[in-house]
Parts: sequence; structure tokens; C-alpha cells
Amino acid sequence: MKKAGERMKPRIFIGSSKESVKIAEKVKSLLDGEYVCQLWCDNFFDLGQCTYHELLKKSLSFDYAIFIGGKDDYVRRESDRTHKYAARDNVYLEFGLYAGILTYARCFFPNSRRLSNSIRSAGG
Repeated sequence: MKKAGERMKPRIFIGSSKESVKIAEKVKSLLDGEYVCQLWCDNFFDLGQCTYHELLKKSLSFDYAIFIGGKDDYVRRESDRTHKYAARDNVYLEFGLYAGILTYARCFFPNSRRLSNSIRSAGG
């Protein structure tokens, strides 16, 4: 139980694709002391429930959200027939969902190269 005047730690939801979960786990480990962090893969979803509705319902219990977008899918742009690697579509969708609920100022989608460099410099 919290003492009078003691503030609660802000809560952060951390989303990623299955392929980028190791990076998400590292982000959680770096933030855990100052924040209460919840990874999408740590018993976040209730069995037998709609994933979208669970994301929507549970978003209200977080102060912030961080989404890790790795180079998980090889995509082709039809207009100029170029190819590139990109984050999974569901990670973009979930970022948009949380940004709409928590506001874009409380949702983060870090650049994967900068994030990797920051994690390395933090000893990861």
C-alpha cells in the first residue's frame, strides 16, 4: 500500500512484433525502475477474448505506450515496384490505436537504428 503523498509509478504498455520481442524486453528492463512496464507478450491478453477489444479496453490503464517496429516484413510498393523491410502492420495499427486514446504525445515509436544504438550504449 502506498504511503500518503507517495506517487504511483506511471504505467507503460510496450508493444512489438514477435520477432522484435527481445528489443521490447530490453526496453522494459531499462525502464522498470521508474515505471511499471507491461509487455504485450506477458499475459496481457485474456484467453478467448478479441485481441482488438482487449487492446482497446486495457489501453485506458496506461499512461504511456512504446511500440517497437523491427524490420520484420519484406514489402513491395506497387507504384514504383521497390522493396523494403518494414515493421508489421499490426504494430502500426496498435500505435495508432493507443495514440488516439492516450494522445500522440504519450505514445512512442522509436527509430529502430537509434533504439539499437541507445540500448548498446546503455549496456545492452
